[in-house]
Parts: sequence; C-alpha cells; structure tokens
Amino acid sequence: MPSPPGPVAAGLNLSAIIGISVTLPKLKDISEELKRQREVRYVGVSTGRYDIIVEAFFFDQQHFLDFISSRLSRMDGITSLETSMILDIVKFSYEWEIS
Repeated sequence: MPSPPGPVAAGLNLSAIIGISVTLPKLKDISEELKRQREVRYVGVSTGRYDIIVEAFFFDQQHFLDFISSRLSRMDGITSLETSMILDIVKFSYEWEIS
C-alpha cells in the first residue's frame, strides 16, 4: 500500500518544532486548542524545559510568522515559546515494523 503524500506534496515547505511553556492550569486547554490547528501534526505534553512540544508545517516563513504572532500569541496561558525551523528532513516516517 503506498504511503500518503507528505507535507511537501501538500505545499508545506517549512517545518518547525515549537517548545511551549504554559501555566499548568491551562495545560489541557492549550493542548486541545493546538490539536485543532491545521498546521499542527504532533502535540506532546512533556517534562523538562517545555510543557508542550509541537511539530507543525507551513507554506512559507510568512505563514509561520502569522501562526506564531496571530494564533499562539492569543492563547491564554502560554508563558513562553521557542521555535526551531527544520532545515533538512533526513527521515520522515510514521510507519512501524512489528516483528
């Protein structure tokens, strides 16, 4: 069975990992809101430096900037975030082999 088209086939040329710190009472609300965003493909609640780790895909840098400045900035409870643009995807697979 062929794999579904990846983000580049959909015109999403820029990917980013976003680490988000939140006020803990808002953790579930923010996670659920992030889950509903069309650009977001992965939301993980984590321990360590960030409370939430997000993987998201964008058409271009302006789309990325709009997402951060217009949508994330409006989510009540986000205290800080750190973005990392992915420069090259060496492996992209969500398929698992089970022996």
